[in-house]
Amino acid sequence: MSRDLPCPNPGCKYVFPAAEAVGVAALICPECGGVFQVKARQAPDRESVVETRTGVRPSSNVGKHDGRPIVWVVAGLLVLVSLVLGLATVYRVKAPRAGVPEVYRSAEHNYSVRLPGPPWQRDDDLAKRLGGVLAFRREHPEADVVLAVRELSTTLPTPGELRDAALARLRQYPVNDLRFEDKSGGVAFGGKPAGRIVFQGEMRDTPVSGDVHYLAHQGGAYWFYRWCPAVDVHKTAGDLADLAGRFTALDLRPDWRPMQRTLGGSKLNYTLTAEGDRWHKAPYPPENYDPAADLALVGQARSDATPQAQLLVLLLPPDGGAPVERAKSHVLARQKEVYPETALAELSDAAITRSDDTLVLRVDNTKERARFMVLRVMPLPSRLVVVCAECDYAKRDLWENDLGKLVASFKSGD
Repeated sequence: MSRDLPCPNPGCKYVFPAAEAVGVAALICPECGGVFQVKARQAPDRESVVETRTGVRPSSNVGKHDGRPIVWVVAGLLVLVSLVLGLATVYRVKAPRAGVPEVYRSAEHNYSVRLPGPPWQRDDDLAKRLGGVLAFRREHPEADVVLAVRELSTTLPTPGELRDAALARLRQYPVNDLRFEDKSGGVAFGGKPAGRIVFQGEMRDTPVSGDVHYLAHQGGAYWFYRWCPAVDVHKTAGDLADLAGRFTALDLRPDWRPMQRTLGGSKLNYTLTAEGDRWHKAPYPPENYDPAADLALVGQARSDATPQAQLLVLLLPPDGGAPVERAKSHVLARQKEVYPETALAELSDAAITRSDDTLVLRVDNTKERARFMVLRVMPLPSRLVVVCAECDYAKRDLWENDLGKLVASFKSGD
């Protein structure tokens, strides 16, 4: 009896029914989009055993003959059979099986999509206008879906940068009177953790409602836009949910890593590791920012031409009280030199993975000015090291993840 055949792709869990592998030379996986050659042979017990091969050329071993004309008859039959099997193979690879969605697989951009059938239609003009690579549209009721992709070079964008890029594309489309809400908690897309915003606005004087999923994965950034007229949300919800489930982020670039830079001070042996090209040494000496500073870094996001974040490595005397309280007192005193009414408050809702030596703070300088701050406090034999990273509180969602990773990367050589 024949056996079911698992997809040979290690990252795919699809299993071909045994009947589908009988009498064919190649199979296309409806889950990962891979195309695989198939070789059938007979086991000693006469049961059919199916093997998958990649790049295997079938060979035949025709016994020797005494040169009579039957040799040419056999050769002709072999040619004819080969042509028939070849045509069957081409049809099998190119034509999807009945009831199984066609898979669009992009090795260039590391994803696959199970393409939808009617009433959805490809719309290349819509894709181009929103900076996408694939777009689909349906009517009665109307709905639109666009997948946009950007290849990354050296920097892994933060969730905030991905969200800002999504909003910028919507405004440029244009979506007028754009309003949005972040719904990223616990969201997955394409089998990976992702961000999500829901939005409302107007397109061609029609109120619309939609959402955008976004993620960065193995050197690629992905945005998946869905929307429809606001009055038709209940009619299209099922179809739009199905479209989102058709996208899969593949794992064709497991070794991709963002560029990393190692930075250090001059008075103590330590390093910080920054991802990408956002962080640089400040243009002024560290002491200009704080008399206790040994290193000053400034961070700049791609969406803004001005520096938006700052990191200081402070070296305080080793003795004088509880390390965490000493660090907070130092920061508060420095802030009050410029903003006398400054107050510090610990935050419990931060997404940063914290340990006992890390604090996440809101620093209120005035009613109009607030800062988001991450403190890491490390007592060393010779110094109390305080790594202090901060940004405008209004930019917290843009910088929080990056500040947390940079502070956590501190390693002492002492």
